[in-house]
Amino acid sequence: MAEVSPLLAAKDQVDEARNRLVADAGRREEKINAIKQMVEAEKHKFVAHLNQRLETMIKEVVVAKVKERVKAQLAELVEPYRKVLLGSKGRGMRNQMFLENIEAKNRNATIRSRFPREHITPIHRPISVEFQIQKSPTDSPRVGPVGGYNPSPSPKFPESFGALINLSLADSVTLLKDYGLEAASNGKKVQEEDRLDNLNKLMSYFGIGYRLHPGPARKGPIITSLWDRR
Repeated sequence: MAEVSPLLAAKDQVDEARNRLVADAGRREEKINAIKQMVEAEKHKFVAHLNQRLETMIKEVVVAKVKERVKAQLAELVEPYRKVLLGSKGRGMRNQMFLENIEAKNRNATIRSRFPREHITPIHRPISVEFQIQKSPTDSPRVGPVGGYNPSPSPKFPESFGALINLSLADSVTLLKDYGLEAASNGKKVQEEDRLDNLNKLMSYFGIGYRLHPGPARKGPIITSLWDRR
């Protein structure tokens, strides 16, 4: 027994040391797992922040490029009319209205479909339409009376992109007539297609770079960008 006792004591010490090592290893594993979770959470935060920054940068670049592209495309149209502005008062006001419409279309070209409440800059109706309407001057507009009539936007002109795409078929027809444009024939079996055709004509006339396509009834029309094709 005298010889065995030291061996048993040594075995107990080894077992105790082994248990301490196992416990320490367990605690280290828990700390490592906690650190991994913290690193993973920080990684997700960083990726989300980076994506947000990239989206903002891309949006700013796209808007700037659209403005440059529209200005370049309209420069050749605007310049000839500037040379005519020294003509008669009626002609000057007609050209002033035209230039304001060009500027409004330039601003409308930067509208983003992801923001349905984004404001649409109003477009003046053609002088020929104003004469047909026989509208008398009321308020004092920025563009003064031309031949006794005040160039002005249509009373049906939508305030936002969302209001435009939600126009009824009847209102879209009225708005097209107000701008001297031809409405869809209404001969299609699905009136929604006629409505979208009318809205596409209006968006093109207002300078908005999107096109509507029939989509699921619950989700509304599908919106595609015309600028992506250029």
